[in-house]
Amino acid sequence: MKAIYKKELKSYFTSMLGYAVIAFFLLIVGVYFWGVNLSGGSAAIGDTLGNICFVYTVVLPILTMRLLAEEQKQKTDQLLFSTPVSIWDVVIGKFLAVVTIFTIPVLVICTMPLVLKQFGTVLMLKSYSTIFAFWLLGCVMLAFGLFISSLTENQIIAAVVSFAFNIVILLMASIASMMPATAIASLIGFTILLLIVAVFIFVFVRNIIVAGACWIVGEGALVVAYVLKKTLFESALEKVLGGISFYSRFNDFVSGNFNIASIIYYITFIVLFLFLAVQAIQKRRWS
Repeated sequence: MKAIYKKELKSYFTSMLGYAVIAFFLLIVGVYFWGVNLSGGSAAIGDTLGNICFVYTVVLPILTMRLLAEEQKQKTDQLLFSTPVSIWDVVIGKFLAVVTIFTIPVLVICTMPLVLKQFGTVLMLKSYSTIFAFWLLGCVMLAFGLFISSLTENQIIAAVVSFAFNIVILLMASIASMMPATAIASLIGFTILLLIVAVFIFVFVRNIIVAGACWIVGEGALVVAYVLKKTLFESALEKVLGGISFYSRFNDFVSGNFNIASIIYYITFIVLFLFLAVQAIQKRRWS
């Protein structure tokens, strides 16, 4: 794993991609830090971080699109997986490398509360817990991007899918708040979510029967629940989307609420996406 980590980390700097991403990230952070905190007079670093989350939608897919897709395209994945290292070592090594690149600008952000402290009172615990949540949120996005990169050899497709996912996650809380509170609207919304899940299952297992069966079972359960207790579906979609939104949980930290459950939530999704990446590679390796 150490060799994979070093090789991947080196590739980001030999291609200048690492420098470009770090510079762009810090440029956006610096502009907002100046405008929101220094000029705007806000002592909360969370006000800046909450405004720059949109950077994740652009920067992180660029970082992850080549992780495993490039190996497939150049046919070097077979050579890599024939070495005496486990697939888990390969996936974790690549993930840690991209997390290292992402962590560099986050470490710079860690100095910003110290700068603000020179001009007034700053809640340091709140500031650093918010930065930690900001970092974990980025790690979730990176893990998802790595998973998508494991499904295709086309880097552009990997980047576009990751970009679309990040946009949906970013807007999920807003979308949830605009949803009608009626039971039928929630039923339709859950049906669409099930279709999206079925599509992911099909992409993963390449078996339309399995994907279709999962959707039929899920939809059947939804319809039965709707018929038996319609009131359960009133405002249900809004609550579900708000509850699973990564950014809603991050906003809890911005508001000063250190939520252990949200940290566990982020870590769970990181592990899940890495597990799915390993399974995707295993399936391709033995097919």
